[in-house]
Amino acid sequence: MTNTKTPPCVRQRGPSRAAGPLAWLVLVALASLCNIAQAQLSAVPDLPTPALPTAKLEYDVSWVGNSFSGAGDKWIQNFFIHMNTAADGSCFTWSHWDEGGKKFGVYRDGDVVGNKDVKANSLKVKDKQGRLWTIEVQYTDPKHQEWDFVPKGIQCDGKDLAFPDLFQPTALALANDGRLMVADSLAGPRQQVLFYDISDPAYPKLTKALGDYGGIASGTPGQVTPTKFWGIRGIGMDGQDNVYVAMSEMGTVQRKLTPEGKLVWELYGHFFVDVACADPLTDGKDVWAVQEHYAVDYAQPAAKQAKWLGYSLDRHKYPNDPRGLMFVKQQGEHGLTSPQIVYLKGKRFMFVGGMFASNFINIFRYDRDGLGEMAIPSGTATEAHRPQSGCGGIQRETKHTSAAGVGRRQCYDGDRA
Repeated sequence: MTNTKTPPCVRQRGPSRAAGPLAWLVLVALASLCNIAQAQLSAVPDLPTPALPTAKLEYDVSWVGNSFSGAGDKWIQNFFIHMNTAADGSCFTWSHWDEGGKKFGVYRDGDVVGNKDVKANSLKVKDKQGRLWTIEVQYTDPKHQEWDFVPKGIQCDGKDLAFPDLFQPTALALANDGRLMVADSLAGPRQQVLFYDISDPAYPKLTKALGDYGGIASGTPGQVTPTKFWGIRGIGMDGQDNVYVAMSEMGTVQRKLTPEGKLVWELYGHFFVDVACADPLTDGKDVWAVQEHYAVDYAQPAAKQAKWLGYSLDRHKYPNDPRGLMFVKQQGEHGLTSPQIVYLKGKRFMFVGGMFASNFINIFRYDRDGLGEMAIPSGTATEAHRPQSGCGGIQRETKHTSAAGVGRRQCYDGDRA
């Protein structure tokens, strides 16, 4: 007897009985054919899946952005918050957080030589007369952290003093001749190490400046050179008058320079939890990070492949660039860690997401008005209900773009055409 039950391969919505007996005969015939086909398929044995040939994955690690290749248990701390320098050139640093667990570091002769706590403090120093000089600061979040601050001024033995031509002091040290060394950095225009004659402590006199005025924004903006500084958090001098500069602005750089400003050595660890991306136009010969630009020669050994070309953050011109705001970039969601280089109509843009789900995307543009390596904050795309501080200037809220409530906020640097 023929099974007239409609199988799964025939839709249940067929002709009604009013359509006549011919339509039902056609339906029964189709059902029978489907049953026969299913029976034949079920009788076919399962064939084994052919094994695919396995290819050995060839790769190497470039260690781009690091002075060391990871061997020998050596690395540069994620942050330099304080640094003091001894007469033999040993630099003692303190980091509020290091992903490898090295809160204290000792560096000498371009090498990592130890991990020792000497209570390093860049904000205080005693002169040869025993007077205590202190940078007074206002911490942005005093209940939860002790590294992000706004300087209020310099005191001598608790008395406020006026320093000529000083904008934002961030670190102190004492030169061998008794002059007070002051780092003028953060979002100030100088980005230099200044030397003050304090023989009359009530009236400090500026006698020397080390480094290019304007720091990383001077000359060809963003082009890295030994005498361009930014984010200075520690300074010092050894017994031979060599100067040491520790920079920490979402990455660490340490330099030793002669009294004339010639580079002796440099160490760096540029990344915390950041990643870098290959330039799609150069097949990875250019590598871009959130602030850094490298030219990479993959034929070279690990930690020697990358040449550091550019640093694209200008905190003086763009003080609200979110890459320079630690509470945006590193805290909470680690908001700017993952860059992507995109070319639109031949123009280079960088889209930067965060470590956790990229609830907002920051947009930067390059190659405008001869700004060299600088990446200009240009916009932010985020959920409409999720306010995000730290955009690069003027903010403009747009309407929701979907019924799900996803919106878009655009932030401009204020000087766009």
